[in-house]
Amino acid sequence: MKNQYQRFFSRILIALPLLSLFLGAVAWLRYGMDLPWFDDWRGYVEGNIHSLAPAYLFRPLNDTMAPVGFALDAIAQRTLDGNSIAYQFLSMVMVLGGLLLLQWKLLHKTLGNTLHASICFALTVLMLQPDSYWGRENLAYHQCLPLVFILGALWLMVFSEVRKAWHGPVVFVLGLLAGFTYISGAFGVLSAGIALFVVARVCHGKDASRDLRWRAGWFILAGAIAVGVQVWFAVLPSSGTHAGIPLAFPHELQFWVFFLGKIGRSLLLPPGSPELSLAITLLVSGLAIVVAPLLVARAKKAHSTLQDKRIATIYVTVAALVVVYMMLVAAGRTNYRALEMQQPMDIFVFAFTRFHFFWATLLWPWLIAAVILLLRAANWRPMLQGGAAVLTFLLVVLAAKGGGYAHMNINRDMAARRVPIALCLHDKLQKRGEIRCPGMIPPQFTDLAPDATGSYAYAWYSGASFVRYFPLPANADGSLNAPSFYQLSRYPGKLRLDELDYLGGRTVLAKGSDPKLYIDTSRAALMRSCLQLKVDVEMRVQPNDRAQLYFLTPGMTNHTEAKSHGATIGPSTGEFHTMSFTLDSDTGFLDPLRFDPVTQPQMLEMLDFKVSCPKRQKKAQGWSASSWRTD
Repeated sequence: MKNQYQRFFSRILIALPLLSLFLGAVAWLRYGMDLPWFDDWRGYVEGNIHSLAPAYLFRPLNDTMAPVGFALDAIAQRTLDGNSIAYQFLSMVMVLGGLLLLQWKLLHKTLGNTLHASICFALTVLMLQPDSYWGRENLAYHQCLPLVFILGALWLMVFSEVRKAWHGPVVFVLGLLAGFTYISGAFGVLSAGIALFVVARVCHGKDASRDLRWRAGWFILAGAIAVGVQVWFAVLPSSGTHAGIPLAFPHELQFWVFFLGKIGRSLLLPPGSPELSLAITLLVSGLAIVVAPLLVARAKKAHSTLQDKRIATIYVTVAALVVVYMMLVAAGRTNYRALEMQQPMDIFVFAFTRFHFFWATLLWPWLIAAVILLLRAANWRPMLQGGAAVLTFLLVVLAAKGGGYAHMNINRDMAARRVPIALCLHDKLQKRGEIRCPGMIPPQFTDLAPDATGSYAYAWYSGASFVRYFPLPANADGSLNAPSFYQLSRYPGKLRLDELDYLGGRTVLAKGSDPKLYIDTSRAALMRSCLQLKVDVEMRVQPNDRAQLYFLTPGMTNHTEAKSHGATIGPSTGEFHTMSFTLDSDTGFLDPLRFDPVTQPQMLEMLDFKVSCPKRQKKAQGWSASSWRTD
């Protein structure tokens, strides 16, 4: 009967986190919107979201290098067309599911008791609370992905009883993957490796210590390499400041208040009762600090068990990992607030926002595991059975009161906040003007709503999934109004002028009878995939004149009259004259285009030169257009 009770209770405890993961996935599928969100637009703005080029993958951005994350984004763009609903669902299930699996295996192997492991595992529900890395940007999960690699490496390092030659290199690779997924992963690997090395030296026997330190050494090496590269290329150039916001330091009170706020959020405490939440945070933090030396002291004893040594090793390693990460967050994010927010309790509550609490949730199952071990050692086993019932009740209440299972409500609210942006994008596309929607793409200097026309064009030509919900209007003749993939006024590309002088603004001086403007669109792959090019030129000239557009097709090296189109243009009447050229080629086109704007010396004004591709080969659809940008 006792065993049946324990199995039943274990299943309930295990089901709590799984229920939260299930609700989170279903809520996203129900309310998720296939539309890039803020930072996800950067790849479309820059025209490189498909890229797997090393120079792109290893570039620093936002004080970090994230080649692993960028590569995963590129793969998602190529295989899923960047579909946000599919991508976030997969990343959520795989990353959170992977962390749950690793936590369970580590806990069960360490404690050797299913009920006790279930009690600890139930605390992973704190890791699965809504309003985390999923629901907004596709790429946000990059910041927690290192934990999958770190926990995987920890399993291999701690539970490999027989030393094998491949252990070290595998641990090293996992460390590099974590370190180059995000800068936090680099510092996490280094801190975890050092903590593991020290605990192995202090708590383990001679042979076990040697093998564990050998594996930890590989992990430290990976962390040191990743930290060195991240700091040199991503941190030092910006002096460690994010968006011009100064760092906070441990000697400042605000640093630790913010630190505690993140701990409070990781415990699902209510920000509406800051005094109570702060008190509980201090109590739990104090317990976490006290437990560490008790575990180490027990593991050092001559009669200590392998279980004592393992739980001390994992607890100290995870604690070091969490503390270092939370200090990095506090350093970089404490001052990322309104200037008038100076009171400690205001800073404490402010820290509850955003998702940087996530790493701290990794520690709480191990804190309970440590308490269980110490209670078992003190022969207080009866407390464990009653403690399981109390913990379950508290978890249900805490999750309900703190919103731990409010995935549906939070995802619905997120979707509602995105509707105005979606409506704005649709409206701007129908009006065929600039696409300026506040909050859609990241600001550029003082421009809070930059024009997203070029970004949408890249998405359209690369086959991004969201464009099907935001279609372009048809032309009067029923043909598709393809967006311009090249526009002189927005991204000039590579220009070469012959018998032309640029005088500034829109003014150009034609100095001879045969002026030429050579335009390289820097879209080589897209040009070759086009069966038809449409070129619209808006310009103003003085007397009547004639313009001519030359193009190249594969196999050609020089422009010829046979591959050109001409158009007459009248003298200036105060308005710009638009000339449209439609070019056809069954084999595609090559850069550069050559445009002869006039045939006699004069001053002229060129407003714009737009190139679009209304008709493409089928092979250009989807990810194969990824190389359309070659610069």
